[in-house]
Formats: sequence, C-alpha cells, structure tokens
Amino acid sequence: DASRAISLYCELAARAARELGGDRILVYHPALHESRRRQQVSVEELRRACDRGEFEVHYQPSVQCSDRSLVGVEALLRWQHPTNGLLYPDRFIRDAERSGLIVRIDNLVLRLVAEQVAGWIDAGTIDERFSASVNISPVHLADPDLLNDLRVIADRVDARRIRLEITESAAMRDPEYTVDVLSSVRSLGYTVILDDFGTGYSSMAWLHRLPAQILKIDRTFVRDLATDADSRRIVEVMVSLARDLGLATTAEGIETDEQSRILAEIGCDYGQGFLLGRPVPASELVAGLRTTS
Repeated sequence: DASRAISLYCELAARAARELGGDRILVYHPALHESRRRQQVSVEELRRACDRGEFEVHYQPSVQCSDRSLVGVEALLRWQHPTNGLLYPDRFIRDAERSGLIVRIDNLVLRLVAEQVAGWIDAGTIDERFSASVNISPVHLADPDLLNDLRVIADRVDARRIRLEITESAAMRDPEYTVDVLSSVRSLGYTVILDDFGTGYSSMAWLHRLPAQILKIDRTFVRDLATDADSRRIVEVMVSLARDLGLATTAEGIETDEQSRILAEIGCDYGQGFLLGRPVPASELVAGLRTTS
C-alpha cells in the first residue's frame, strides 16, 4: 500500500545518503531502485566469483631506484568475469566493500600470494630480499578477525616476505585503533606500507606514531617530477621526512627514464611503474624473476 511504498522510498533515499558519506538530505528518485537492483546483482556475482575461483592476482615489479634491481612485486587483484572478461578493481571494489565481501576477497588474495611466494622460494626463483606487497581494504583493517587472518597466512609463508599496504586515508579513519592494530601486525613479522602518502590528511604527530616501515609516494607527485620544480621539491621533502623517521620510500607511477633518474638522485629507495614493469600474471613474471635472481 501507499504507506509501505513511502517507507521503502525513504529507506532507499536514506541508504543512498549514508553511502555518499551521510550528513546530507537526498530526495528519492526512481533511479535509486535501479541502482539498488544493480548493486544486488553485482554482490551476487561477486559471491559466485569467490566460490568459483574467478579472481586472480597479477604482479607488478618493484625495483631498487639506485640500480633498478628487482626487490619485489605488488599483488594486484583482477576478476576474470565469465561474460565481461578481465575486470579491474575499479569496476567492483566499491560493491565488495559495501557488502563486506571485500574481507573474503582480501583473504583470497593473501592466500594466493602466500602460496605463490612459497612456490618461488621452493623453486629457488627469488632471493632473500624479495617480498610481495598486498593491499588491505579499510573494511578488512577494521575487521576484528584481521590478526587471525594474518596468522593463518604466516603459517603458509614467512611473514617477512609479505608487505601490507594501507592507504593513508584508511589509517586516519581511527588513528588510535590503527596504531594498535598495525603494531600487532608488525609483531607477526609483516612489513607495513603507508600507501598514497601525501593525498590524505595525517598529521606529523600521527605519522610519527603509525608503525609503518615504508611510505609510498603517490603517482600524482611523480607525474610532473621532471617538468615541475614544485613537484620535485615536494618529493624531496617526503623522502627527507621519511629518512628522518627511519622509514624507506617507494614511488609509484614511474613512466619515464627521467623520473626514474630523479628519484634515484633524490634518494628514493624503491619504485614501480610502467617503465619498470607492467602488472602481469605470475606465469609471465617467472622468466624475469629467474633473470634477476
């Protein structure tokens, strides 16, 4: 009846307003029905993808800036959709996080990466400094089972071989909680990377307290490094700040030799980008690993 319909419309508008960040008024529109229906379909597809093993991991090389020697990889999630082909995270991560399925997906990626790294170790393909970094969702970071999930992974492969990337904005959602959790994560042997550094709003006080070991400089600062003096100065300050705090630095989005040269000159420790290697399946990466090990 009319009252039930009005109640439903109000619920849809309120849910949409919350998903946009809350603290706002959103007027109901019929398009909200379609958006909700699409989201439900997407979540069901994501759940089936988990069950059917449709997710896979591609690996992007990470090198030492001084000599471009390979020191690790970043694990990047891909979805081999049965009808839409290979999908990148921007096509499905939002629905995965809204539904909570991202925790299951995160654990799937961690397990796949741990098994892959263990296989490389057994085959003698990688040396002792090689590690793989995995992105941890803000939803998973806040999950009370995170530490148990990481203990399971540490039983599969030496935790020192795995680096966990947490975005600066995720870390600052609840900094007190983040400090406690990441301290426990480090006690398990994992390396913590503060991702997208410079794009968030962490204060110097919190940056000093966060138990990260590496700052990852966002690609927006690397993009104009060779053509803009201000960009270079900002990166220089970031590298200097990290060094003063006893942290290493990684720059992402390196696409030119000049960017790579400047980063090495500045003293950035590690780098990744299309110049140094594109994300590829593990099978395509093996030849390169054998060459550099």
